[in-house]
Amino acid sequence: MQNKKKMMVLLGSLPLFCGCSTEMDLWDLNEAEQITFTASDFEYSKTRTNLDITEAGAVFTWGEKDTVGIFPDEGAQAYFPMVSGAGTKKAAFTGGGWALKPSSTYAAYYPFKSGPTLTPDAVPVSYLGQKQTGNASTTHLGAYDYMAAVATTPTDGKVNFEFKHLGALVQLKVKMPAAGMLRKLTFVCEDSVFVSKGLLDLKAENPAIIPTEKSDIFEVSLDQVTTTENDLTATIYFMLPPTNLSGKTVTLKALDTYGTTHVLSLEGMNFQAGKAYQWGGELEKYPDLTRIYHVETPGTLPQLVGEDNKYTITEMKVTGNLNGTDLRLIREMAGRSLKGSATNGMLMKLDLQDARIVEGGEAYYSYNGYIYHSKNDEIGNRLFYESILTEIKLPRSTVAIGDFAFWNSKGLKSIAMPNGVNSIGESAFRDCILLENIQLSESLEVMGNHAFDQCLALREIVLPEKLEVLKYSTFRRCLSLERVFFSEGLKTIESNAFVSCTSLKEAILPESLQSIESGAFDDCEGLNRLRFPSQIEIITKQCFRNCKSLTEVKIPETVRSMESEAFTGCSGLKMINIPNSLTSISYSCFSGCSSLSEIEIPESVTSIEESAFRSCKSLVRVVVPFGVKKIGKSAFYSCSQLRYLTIPGNLVVPTGLYTNVFNSPISHTTIWEGTAVIQQAVLSSLIGGTLVFPKTLQVIREDNLHKYFDVIYCYATTPPTVLSDNALSPECKVYVPDVSVNAYKAANVWSQGQILPLSEAK
Repeated sequence: MQNKKKMMVLLGSLPLFCGCSTEMDLWDLNEAEQITFTASDFEYSKTRTNLDITEAGAVFTWGEKDTVGIFPDEGAQAYFPMVSGAGTKKAAFTGGGWALKPSSTYAAYYPFKSGPTLTPDAVPVSYLGQKQTGNASTTHLGAYDYMAAVATTPTDGKVNFEFKHLGALVQLKVKMPAAGMLRKLTFVCEDSVFVSKGLLDLKAENPAIIPTEKSDIFEVSLDQVTTTENDLTATIYFMLPPTNLSGKTVTLKALDTYGTTHVLSLEGMNFQAGKAYQWGGELEKYPDLTRIYHVETPGTLPQLVGEDNKYTITEMKVTGNLNGTDLRLIREMAGRSLKGSATNGMLMKLDLQDARIVEGGEAYYSYNGYIYHSKNDEIGNRLFYESILTEIKLPRSTVAIGDFAFWNSKGLKSIAMPNGVNSIGESAFRDCILLENIQLSESLEVMGNHAFDQCLALREIVLPEKLEVLKYSTFRRCLSLERVFFSEGLKTIESNAFVSCTSLKEAILPESLQSIESGAFDDCEGLNRLRFPSQIEIITKQCFRNCKSLTEVKIPETVRSMESEAFTGCSGLKMINIPNSLTSISYSCFSGCSSLSEIEIPESVTSIEESAFRSCKSLVRVVVPFGVKKIGKSAFYSCSQLRYLTIPGNLVVPTGLYTNVFNSPISHTTIWEGTAVIQQAVLSSLIGGTLVFPKTLQVIREDNLHKYFDVIYCYATTPPTVLSDNALSPECKVYVPDVSVNAYKAANVWSQGQILPLSEAK
């Protein structure tokens, strides 16, 4: 029936029924056009049969396309389809064609039945065909929740309908012995007590259902009623007509998707109209459900299984030799057709340990230009992609797993991999989101790109010694991966191999490792321990970007290059050594390392690139070696705690707006002794504080001295030449050698400050 009444079950409670009411004004319905129905809950009634029902109850609400019928005491019925209010207790219904009359009697009922011969004392009802889709679903109940109300128009011109439920609501809870799916429930009683069909008599003083057909069985069909290993209980709802089963034993036969029937004895009770009941118990244990087939001749598995069985088997063990024809069938049983579309297959557990895959037979996959046939001892390309398999044991003879072999098998939890497997193809297990553990073969030499990409549940991996290369994005977004055991023998970790492995705690890299490519551990937010091999030479770009839990890193002296953004965003990093082998600190290499309080830049460094230490908000002291010739823009931008700075004056810095090399209120800035020329704009981004110039200083180029400096110490006996017109503040105190006071007072630019002898400096 299309017009279904919907029910919302409150969490933790069994529903109680509700009553439904409506008011109609005394006027022509062609003009009014609307009747509004309002639902109200029944009062809670605690009885022996519903001890577990709570007062929270259940709420019935109107659903889209619901229709009610109304019979006047004279004339044909009118029907009223809903026009608004779906999902609420109050809904508007439109209909009519006749007028309400004073002192007239009207009978209303739900759900509406059509027919020219329909009379108010013989509205047909049926309890057959109830089908629940989904565990604990109630959406099917509306078609079987027969309600009725009779009212007389009073003198005030309004009629009130109080709807009553004519059936009983039953909540059945059965505990299954193992995770699975139920197909059908059959209730059996020795007597024919179950009403299957009847007539609704609306003319009776109390409208009720008059039985016309009875049976000794009552059936409820099920679709997608599934239990899990964590919750083995299935909850089923159905409607019964009033039925007194007190003192009787009812046998429940539960048919599962394996074709097995389970039996449960239930104590009968008196199911009354307008009441809600709980029933249930624990089903018997499953028998051994594994179907075993031996394939003597390759290609004969379809005949052994049979067309009628291939979509009913959930567990299967196969022995013998399997070719493409056999694999094609297994694919279909596991949810995918030859062309990759979904099937009705239910195969979830597959044991192929004692089987062998051989050449020959039909293609097991053929679509969009891709045609794959079986190959000896290979789990071929796309063989089980997007399957519904949860467990699989591969043939012991398997030597290779092809590209996309298990890709997007979202239910796959475990796989037994034989030790002879030497290669795993590209994206072989990509998007197997429930795969928690897999033991890689000791013979494994090659893993393709994205091999375990987005295996969200994978927790631990042991890399075999023969594996030399971790390919691009091998373990990308394995969000639960906590431990990786790197074996001696690994030489290369390619780009993004562990990107966004947010649960990874440590990376103890083997001594055999020669290169780590860009972004290898990018966004590994949980990484708190890192050990490099002693011979590593390059830390590539974004390699450890946003590893926020790193607190300490020791970089080997063999490292000659750290590329851009290598440690960007490592906000927990408090200590890191920069080796003497390094000549350049690259773009944004340590930007955002907000916990880094001190950094020692070795004398080997000759350049510090743009944003290298940007937003290192805890840096207090920085010594830039005398040999550094270049600093990029914003190199120390937003280092808000930086107070002590030592730099060479012969730096080449970017000029122009928004260069902001330092841009911090640095308290004390010292220019290295030996500096003769301070190059253009070296000091332009300093804000306030004290400047110390060496005695070797001869020339200060453009955009250096400005009005924001508080104190300057200049040890040069001859006033350095200032090649700009920038003015010192009159409040700026300039301390110079005692013998040079007059010379500074007479010199360009210097004379704008307060010239004082060094002997008076505190």
